[in-house]
Amino acid sequence: MFRQLKKLEHSIAMTAVNPHMGNEGWEFGQELDVVNHKQKLYEIYLLTAPSYSGRATTPILWDKNLKPLLVMNLRKLLACLTRNLMK
Repeated sequence: MFRQLKKLEHSIAMTAVNPHMGNEGWEFGQELDVVNHKQKLYEIYLLTAPSYSGRATTPILWDKNLKPLLVMNLRKLLACLTRNLMK
């Protein structure tokens, strides 16, 4: 809803994970991640840190240009986006 209110649908892509976590963690289901074309969330973590072995959590923000993965709770994510959009 935040993306719609701020008219960011064309700037920030979104892919939702299945509501139930699978044996290998969060999965995107029938649709792949729209940015990296991955099936599982941990595969996106591995793009940033190939030796990562921790838990893959949501929400995440992926920078398509710089390739860093930002993991934060929803409140921090919305605050970060709001702060940067106000500049």
